[in-house]
Amino acid sequence: MNPHDDGISLDTFVDWLVEDGHGIERIADHGDWLVRMEAALRNLPEAQRQYTVLPLLRGFQEPARTRFGRPVGPHP
Repeated sequence: MNPHDDGISLDTFVDWLVEDGHGIERIADHGDWLVRMEAALRNLPEAQRQYTVLPLLRGFQEPARTRFGRPVGPHP
């Protein structure tokens, strides 16, 4: 989520990383992404796994809504 209405999204950052030569594979289906992300995180050595978002994955069960120009957090 980007609190600025500047059109730059996470996809934009990923595009920049791909253009810079980073090997990033896009996964179109959110469910597939979630399964693969959890498996990859669980397969890390404990020393690394403890610093991941694994305990927070429940919050990623559904894709987040796109909200341009609004700060992250609760909204009235």
